Amino acid sequence: MIEDKISEKLMPLTLEQLVLVETQLEKMVAEKKEAKKRASRFPPVTHNDLDSLAALQGLDVSGLMREISRR
Repeated sequence: MIEDKISEKLMPLTLEQLVLVETQLEKMVAEKKEAKKRASRFPPVTHNDLDSLAALQGLDVSGLMREISRR
């Protein structure tokens, strides 16, 4: 269903517009990866920092704890 909606949005675009969209998406992905790397380098100092660390990684606290347990 999601792929159909994406296809519907992308179909009317020209090749140049599609290249621009791809470039912007690649830039966004690279920025998110870099932010995640920076955030994972510094462990939290206190329990208050868990919320901010989770937010930096795009997770809630329970999601962060699951991610830590996987490692």
